Amino acid sequence: TSHVKITLEAMDGARLDGIAFRAADTALGDFLLNGRGQTMHLAGTLSLDHWQGSPRVQFRVLDAAKAP
Repeated sequence: TSHVKITLEAMDGARLDGIAFRAADTALGDFLLNGRGQTMHLAGTLSLDHWQGSPRVQFRVLDAAKAP
């Protein structure tokens, strides 16, 4: 698969699954995979994913940058 899956965590501890389609072996994919634990700015959209019959909200990452 060429997708990068991540878990987003807000400062209050809330979590949300995220995915960047066709991001493996790209600058975006590398940034997401190597940015664990860092504060980031993310651009994307929310979508409803139906996986194994269960609907869940996920964030589709379109771009990301390190937060100052």
